[in-house]
Amino acid sequence: MAKRKTDEKRVYGTGSLFKRREGGPWVGRWYAYDGRRREKSTNTTDRREAERRLRGWIAKEQLRKDGTVDPDAERYSDQGRESFERHITDYIGHCRFVSMADKLIRQKQTQLDRIRIGTKATRLVDLQPDAVVMYFADLRAKGLSARTINDYRQNLMAFIEWCVEVNRLEKNELRKGVKSLCEDDDRRYQRRALTEDELARLLEVAAPRGRRLWYLTAVLTGMRKGDLTRLRWGDINFDTGYMRVAKGKSKETHLPMHPQLMEDLQATHSERNPNRADKVFPATVASHTRARDFLRAGIAREETYRAKDGTIKTRITTENEDGHVVDLHAMRTTFATNLARTGAPQSVTARVMRHSDYRVTHKYYTRHGDDEMKAAVHQLPAIPTNAHLKTAYSGDEQVRDGPKTGDISQNRPTTDDSRSFNDIRQYEAENGDFTSKNEDARPAEAGRPDTFEAAVLQPRSLRTTAA
Repeated sequence: MAKRKTDEKRVYGTGSLFKRREGGPWVGRWYAYDGRRREKSTNTTDRREAERRLRGWIAKEQLRKDGTVDPDAERYSDQGRESFERHITDYIGHCRFVSMADKLIRQKQTQLDRIRIGTKATRLVDLQPDAVVMYFADLRAKGLSARTINDYRQNLMAFIEWCVEVNRLEKNELRKGVKSLCEDDDRRYQRRALTEDELARLLEVAAPRGRRLWYLTAVLTGMRKGDLTRLRWGDINFDTGYMRVAKGKSKETHLPMHPQLMEDLQATHSERNPNRADKVFPATVASHTRARDFLRAGIAREETYRAKDGTIKTRITTENEDGHVVDLHAMRTTFATNLARTGAPQSVTARVMRHSDYRVTHKYYTRHGDDEMKAAVHQLPAIPTNAHLKTAYSGDEQVRDGPKTGDISQNRPTTDDSRSFNDIRQYEAENGDFTSKNEDARPAEAGRPDTFEAAVLQPRSLRTTAA
C-alpha cells in the first residue's frame, strides 16, 4: 500500500492536502461546521489548483458556521441539480435492498423512466406539478384508464417520499398538485365471482390435465398468481393446517387451509414425495391454457372479431352481458365473496386476503348477485303502521272510524307522536293490543296478521293505510 504524500505543515483551520497514490489527484481534508472531518478529491494533480479548491470548501464551511448559509437548504439545492436519472437509479437500488418483488421493481423503473421522459425533467427540481399533470393528461388522452394513471401516480409519490426521507428534497410538492383520479366511473376490467356450478365444471375438466390443484388452491386461499408460483412444499404444514405465503405484493403471512384443499395437497405430496424446497406448482398455468380450460367448462365462449389488418379472427372471451370477466384473479374475487357469504367479519376477510384496508376488499373483491340482494331485502321485517282505521259516516251506511268512545286506544301513542316504536310496544305490553280486542265484532280479513309481532315479522312489501 502506497504511503500517503502529505503537504507541508499548514496553519490550523486551513485544511490539508495529500495523495492516496503516486501520480493521483490531490485530496483535501478539513473540518466541517459541525465538527466532523471531511475528505474530498480535488480531481486535479496541480497543487495550486488543489489549494484554491480547498480554500473554497473551507470558506463555505465558515459561512455555514456563521449562519450566513443554511446547510439544509444548500444540500437540497445541490441534490436538486443532480441528474433525475441518477436519483431514479439510487431509488431502484433501495427497492432491491429492501427486497421488493422483482415485478414491482420493474414496474417502478419503467413508469419512472416514462415520467422522466414525458415531463422532460433532466434534474430533480424540474419535476413540477404542472408538468406531471400535463403528462398524465396526455396519457388519459391516449386511452389509458384511471386505474393505470393512478398506478403511475402511486409509484411517483413513493419515489418522491423516498427523496424526502433521505434528505434529497425538503418536502413533497406533488402531493397537493397531482391528485388521483376517480376509478369508479372508468372501470375497464370488472371481474365477477364464479358460481359453484362453474367451479365444479372447471375442476372436472382440469383434473385429467393435472391442473385441478392449481385452480383449487387459487379459489380456496385467494392467492395471487405470483404467490402460487412461489409456493413450496416447505411452506405447507399439514400438522397445523396452515401454509406460509412468501413475501410478494403483500407481506409474508400464514393462511389456514380448507379441509378439501388439504386433502388434495396431501394426496399430491404422497404421489410425488417431493423435497421441502421443491415447488408445489413446477409449471405455471399460462393465460391461453386457462382460457381453453374455461372454454371447456362453459365459462368462456368463442367469438369472431375483425383484426386491424381486416382479417376475421377467433378469440376466447369470458365477458358476460354485464361486461364482467373471469380470469385467474377472479378466483381471488370468488374467495372473498364466499367469505362474505359465510358472514365472516370484514376485518377477518381483509386479513385473509392480505389487504391493509378492509375497504379495498369490500369495494373490489366482494360481489353479490341479484338473487342474494333480493333474498336479503325480503328478509327484512315489514314496517308496522300505527295509523288507526277511520270510519266515515255517510247516511245510514257506517264504515269503520277508529276507536270508539271510552276505548283505551284513545291514549295509545301513534306515529304522529315524537315517541318511538319502542314506546308503542311498551304501551301494548301494559294495556294489550287494542286492535285484537275491538276487532272481534267484525269478520277477519284474509291474509291479515293476527298480532303485532306477526305483522313485523311477515316478510312482505310495505303496508300502508290510508289516512
